[in-house]
Amino acid sequence: SKIENAIEKAFSATGVKDDPSKVCEEVYKDLKEKYKDTTPTVEEIQDVVEAVLIEENYADTAKAYIQCFLEGVWKEGYILMADQCSLLVRPG
Repeated sequence: SKIENAIEKAFSATGVKDDPSKVCEEVYKDLKEKYKDTTPTVEEIQDVVEAVLIEENYADTAKAYIQCFLEGVWKEGYILMADQCSLLVRPG
């Protein structure tokens, strides 16, 4: 997913050797709980990822993630990113 790719880039940028899938699982879980009946915006997804990174003791990576995420939004296009992220959290 684009979220996992951005987290992986942020891990790499900050020298973290951990697997980003653990953080992604927490992000998806939080998004599903928080946005059961709605689709989160790109900014809301970014906020959840940032919060999970900080909760998991990756504060420096959270800063790098924001940069990677913003670069991805501008490269891929805001709507494309929003559509893909919303697919990840639809109930069902």
